[in-house]
Amino acid sequence: MIAGWTALVVAAVVGAASDNEPPGLPPGFRAHVVVSEDVGADALYRLARPEVVLWVASRSNLLKASTADRLGLFGEAYVRLRPPLDAQALRPLARFTHVGAWLRDEDAPAMAAVLGARLRALDIDGELTEPRAQRAQAVGARRTRWAPRKAPTLEEWGRFAQLPGAKVLVWSSGDTLDAGCPLFRSLPSVWWWVDVAQPAALGHWVAACGFGIRAAVRESAAAALRPWLANSGTEIELDVADDAAASRAVGLLQALAGGP
Repeated sequence: MIAGWTALVVAAVVGAASDNEPPGLPPGFRAHVVVSEDVGADALYRLARPEVVLWVASRSNLLKASTADRLGLFGEAYVRLRPPLDAQALRPLARFTHVGAWLRDEDAPAMAAVLGARLRALDIDGELTEPRAQRAQAVGARRTRWAPRKAPTLEEWGRFAQLPGAKVLVWSSGDTLDAGCPLFRSLPSVWWWVDVAQPAALGHWVAACGFGIRAAVRESAAAALRPWLANSGTEIELDVADDAAASRAVGLLQALAGGP
């Protein structure tokens, strides 16, 4: 995933929130929250919702116990892991069946045996060749993010479409890649990453081509988020680098609880 990204995916919470519960968000939203290891346990607690997917950008395979304790509060959580990986690194995650490993595709084969049946999320950067696609198929990731460095070929589109699980295409050049549009009209499991600072008209093109939208929101551009929310299937992505950023993210979630 992009350095420092955080995605928050939020679904509606039915009923009125109590003083101890986060307010519900507009129906159909998801929030993927990517946090650094510097975000404390209390801040994670304030961000936690069953509808939020947490991504922990850990600097090593040894997760802090206070962070590990909070993972079960999220609907899904993924922790960045690297080879060499041993059973000790997975021990803090063992009690949670919905907590998985966040891997780079080139690292995944060396870690497969230790991970066993644990959930996986995969990053693919660069060209999606047939061998890489086959390797990604073997990983069986629930979530895959692909960041090509140049416009994908039709062959790459086809390989990406056949990967399992939910898929995010990270293409931030502003090029709409019209040649690929018809191929994806019937693939609702693909999201297109966009920066909300880009023209909102791009969002209508993305939606018309059958993509969901993953809207990356900078703090300085939070007001620009509103036009993107008109598209069904929009997800939100935020940077949460420390406790102060976590507080601002909670504030944005609370603001969104009032609806678009």
